[in-house]
Amino acid sequence: MASNMHPKGNWVFRILIVVFLILLLTSIHYPKKLWDEQERLTIDSRERMENLNFVIQRFHTVNGYYHANLNELLDFIEKDSIEVRRPLFEIERLSLYDSESDSFLIGFIDRYHFEEIVTEVVNEDSIILKMIPKPVFADVIKPSVMVMTCEKGIKDSARGKGEDDIYHLVWSRGNITRYDLPYDTINVATKDYLLFRKTDDINTDPISSDQYKLDLNARVTIEGKVTYAFPRNGEPEASVIKDELMTNLLINKLARKARAKVDALLKKDTTLFEQQLSLQGDYFEVELAGLASGKTIEIEDSREIVTPIDSVDSYRDSAVIKSNLFHTVYDSLIKVWSNLPQTTEIISKMTFEESYELVKIDTIGVRIKPPFGEEFQLPSRGILSRIFNVGPVDNPGFIDNNDLSWEEKR
Repeated sequence: MASNMHPKGNWVFRILIVVFLILLLTSIHYPKKLWDEQERLTIDSRERMENLNFVIQRFHTVNGYYHANLNELLDFIEKDSIEVRRPLFEIERLSLYDSESDSFLIGFIDRYHFEEIVTEVVNEDSIILKMIPKPVFADVIKPSVMVMTCEKGIKDSARGKGEDDIYHLVWSRGNITRYDLPYDTINVATKDYLLFRKTDDINTDPISSDQYKLDLNARVTIEGKVTYAFPRNGEPEASVIKDELMTNLLINKLARKARAKVDALLKKDTTLFEQQLSLQGDYFEVELAGLASGKTIEIEDSREIVTPIDSVDSYRDSAVIKSNLFHTVYDSLIKVWSNLPQTTEIISKMTFEESYELVKIDTIGVRIKPPFGEEFQLPSRGILSRIFNVGPVDNPGFIDNNDLSWEEKR
């Protein structure tokens, strides 16, 4: 008689295998679910910042200046309206004007609001092309309609060259006549026409659930000037030799002038190339002699700096302006010239005057950024989230003066 007995512990092993299999599948699929969720949150955050950027740019267009108060910007967009005119087809004629046949490539310019062109054949001689809005704008914008006719027959085909190809090719054996159907200019709420997300959620970052931070940016123009001279009477009040930066600035200035003269000489006579170092030293001594004769020399510089508006006041400090404008090179050649006895003797008798000024402030845009640093740890949602934690979400980026950090500069 056949035995129906099973080895001892068989059911235990089966249960363990099932448990381990479940754990293995969970370890593969659950982290992917968490990563997908993080990617969704990143895309969501970027979309909200893009819509907020549209609000900022619209405010600037209407009012002529930038604003960085989030609540006031949202209040503005809720009340603002915009005039919408006929959307334009993009039409390129492919046939020669004296040709017996006509052909046109038809597309559209506004890819933000519209997604495709559909055609309707009225008869062999006429077709209708409709520019169709994206679903999110379907209740705001009407389709733009164009009729094309030809007595000798007309044909149309969507090219379909790639996913983003929106062009249609229209051709006939004779001249094509085209005209647009009437399209009344309409006034619509700006938030419905400009934004593809609702205004009640674009102010809040979906990753941290806190409001986005806005910094008003400014372009600051700073200027600085140092004037070197010999004092008219007595010892110099501000001795150049006692200030390392002022000494190096002056030596660098003389060295650049000497180098410029050597470069001009080499252009005329390339055989002097091997002598350029000694020539540069000779010209440096000439410049130094010019100082000894009592000549005044000035060093000026200016610079534009983009900074948050809250940091502008720091550029009223002369020390900050100086550190941003004046930098020196201290190579072996400069070192040698600085330690020449005649250099030390002349510079020790010279004085200098400094002037630094913030001359212009222009607001140029707004930075939109998430309310956290490089990364954010999402709260755990149950025991599986704790076991299969995939780490924090990376910062999704920022928009600075209308440029998206996660895309190429526009």
